[in-house]
Amino acid sequence: MARNGHNVGRLLSWGADANARDKKGYTPIIIATREIREMSVLRLFGNGVDLSPSSSGETPLQFAYESYRRHQKHPNHDCSDRILTQIYRATVYGDYGNNIHHRTEPILDPDSMADGDAEVLKNLPLNDTADDWNSHNCADLAVIFARGTFDSGNIGPWVGQPFHEALIEKFGDGKVAFQGVNPHDYLANLKGYIEDGGPESCAISLRHAVEEYSSRCRSSKIVISGWSQGALCAHKSVNLRDVPVRARIIALVTFGDPVSIWQDTINFPALPGNTKMLSYCETTTPDPLCTNLIDQFPHDPIKFIEKLKAIWNNFSRSNLNQVQKAAVNNLVKDLTKQAAGEIGKLGKDILAGHIRRWMLTPQHFLYGLGPSSMVRQAAEDVFALYSSLE
Repeated sequence: MARNGHNVGRLLSWGADANARDKKGYTPIIIATREIREMSVLRLFGNGVDLSPSSSGETPLQFAYESYRRHQKHPNHDCSDRILTQIYRATVYGDYGNNIHHRTEPILDPDSMADGDAEVLKNLPLNDTADDWNSHNCADLAVIFARGTFDSGNIGPWVGQPFHEALIEKFGDGKVAFQGVNPHDYLANLKGYIEDGGPESCAISLRHAVEEYSSRCRSSKIVISGWSQGALCAHKSVNLRDVPVRARIIALVTFGDPVSIWQDTINFPALPGNTKMLSYCETTTPDPLCTNLIDQFPHDPIKFIEKLKAIWNNFSRSNLNQVQKAAVNNLVKDLTKQAAGEIGKLGKDILAGHIRRWMLTPQHFLYGLGPSSMVRQAAEDVFALYSSLE
């Protein structure tokens, strides 16, 4: 534990009060370790925090987080917008150095921030990663989520993170364990989607995670979920060999599910009889991956990519938070680059009548947006299903 103490000391050198607790009783160190992804940290803290690496090449948060994971005795805790300010306060004090020392004033004070900057902080989701299944504690409901194409982290900012928050809001803190499929096993890139209809490695990783968690938490009810390419992965994963585990999967929950446009080339396994299918598709402003096509797309591969890029460039970002706005910019670049690398496959799919598989339009990314979002409806439906089985 001495090494862990040294790491915590480095975190405390930023001025965090290790004994301070929020209304839920969480300390700053527990909270701060949840926000570890470099880009998320940079966006949250701006330029007021020194994130420079140590001689080992690790930044202070990386260093403390890895030690926290190795010596963790407490379950992962979930944060919400109402404690974002505390995360901020817990980490922006002081200089980064080898000795513990403090400033008397924060480098940046959220209460004195400009309105625009404060709004950025308010709207920033905590992160695109969930690893609750690594905890030794068992939850009433265990959810594993396969993210969509181009999503970051292991659940992504578009659907996984809002779905996670909606479930916690409905079930209550500590009742839900939310886990993303291992990103080392599932890259969530265009190639895996367009060539494989969701790679088999994703389905295998998901199945293994379910079996491992179920072996430890025999009373937990399980939900398998996915969005976009992740929905295909979720479909492929349901044929678990372990019959008792299969019997505890209460629902398969999908968003923007393109299974109907892949069924002519992929033989998806049937759902277990005890598993309820809950599928959500945007039909008001139609998502072409799961409903009928409205816009006409050119059948020339290059012009198709140009039209798709133009649609995204004209997409209004006014209802997006800062992470999603950044994700759109990266998405347009990745979509254009990766689609150009698959130009031959695109041409073949157009000739084969599979053009809809490529229509990753903005409508496909809206499931987690707004107060009446489909992820909220999904959380309501999962809660109703769970309650009916109690």
